[in-house]
Amino acid sequence: MVCCVESEHNSSDLIKYALEANGFLTRIIELGESFAEQLSRDIPELIILDLTLGRDNEVEILKNVKRVRELQQVPVIIVADESSEYDKVLGLDNGADDFITRPFGIMELVARVRAVLRSFRRDRRTDGCLQIGSLKLSEDRHCVTAGGEKIALTVREFDVLEFFMKHYSLVISQEEMARQIWKDESRTAMVRICVQNLRKKLGSYADMIQTVHGIGYKMDLEN
Repeated sequence: MVCCVESEHNSSDLIKYALEANGFLTRIIELGESFAEQLSRDIPELIILDLTLGRDNEVEILKNVKRVRELQQVPVIIVADESSEYDKVLGLDNGADDFITRPFGIMELVARVRAVLRSFRRDRRTDGCLQIGSLKLSEDRHCVTAGGEKIALTVREFDVLEFFMKHYSLVISQEEMARQIWKDESRTAMVRICVQNLRKKLGSYADMIQTVHGIGYKMDLEN
């Protein structure tokens, strides 16, 4: 089930109609004091935050969702008014997995929902483990540890790290990462934001993700 949280009567009815026409059971919840509690009673596969509250309030609502233990691993797509790359950074920094701005094509949103759910379901069902040095990624448990310490990642951050680890020591362009992970090579800004967030979360292991100027990135233990 997909759950759409709306702050006003915006585009949620249209989103619900389009998603259900494409096979996604969808529920609309109006934003209020108990919205996070309503979400946790019947945990969705994906949450869409359809908001028109301004940057600070939208980020606070996202934080409220991620504070609920049962919702911490549920992917989130933010639908917001026209915004800057800084707004996207804030959203992704605080746990969002994708960001779409108005005006948008409704089928684009449906495609984004499919892509995020495909990544999440794949990560949940795949057996196996990737390890480079003391950095370990468990595909079946959707878990990352560095030096034995668990690192909390969003679905997209997990996808980016997994991509790096599966292409260890290879130079990868931002366009190729966007094409493989977001299915859209124009979304290089999202790649840069996720890489920036990963480096912050990896701490002393951040240097493993190296920038290859003029091309893209590579993951390597050797500097």
